[in-house]
Amino acid sequence: MPVLAIEPMGHINGTVGICGFVSALMAIHDADGIAVDAQGGVFQAATLPRRLFQEIHQCLGEMVAQNKVALIKDIEEFTRSFGVEYKKFTVAEYLNSGIDDVTPDMLKIPAIATRLSIAMPPEGVLFFLQNKIGLEGARIVDVGADAPKYIVGVREGKNANATGRHRGLVHWMYVSGGKVYSWGNSYNSLAEAGDFVEVWRICVGVH
Repeated sequence: MPVLAIEPMGHINGTVGICGFVSALMAIHDADGIAVDAQGGVFQAATLPRRLFQEIHQCLGEMVAQNKVALIKDIEEFTRSFGVEYKKFTVAEYLNSGIDDVTPDMLKIPAIATRLSIAMPPEGVLFFLQNKIGLEGARIVDVGADAPKYIVGVREGKNANATGRHRGLVHWMYVSGGKVYSWGNSYNSLAEAGDFVEVWRICVGVH
């Protein structure tokens, strides 16, 4: 069975807010030429949701194990900032969600999609790359810094609030070879992807 190309990996962001994790997995796929989870299993279309949420749970569990109190608090507050439907979000409840076998059809149910969404601040995406996935050399760099492959964090609109939490960050995308990947599509530029302004850049290291 063939492994996923980069573009289809982003389809899941159409219903569930997990763009930080999805962008990181795209980086792994691009670095290795194959998308592999923590147990060495290949990510494929039918199993992507289940494998992805296993990765998320393991990453959050590792944060708890490493006593990353400030980072966990940041994730919780950042997620809550995206609307009243997330006002009770906690990492502890996410880990105890009871959803351990997510299917593509489940993600079409709004209540489940909301329950599975989680907003990742820059340090959270970096933690996932460095500690869970193990991309050596991954680091936060200046906006616009030279990097052939990176995860870009954006805010909406050139006139949108740039002083909100994490510089107004609303979405993560993956950039490689001049192509921007998100929502199951590829774009030739950030402008083509939408009315966005770059506010964060995470350079992806090489294994």
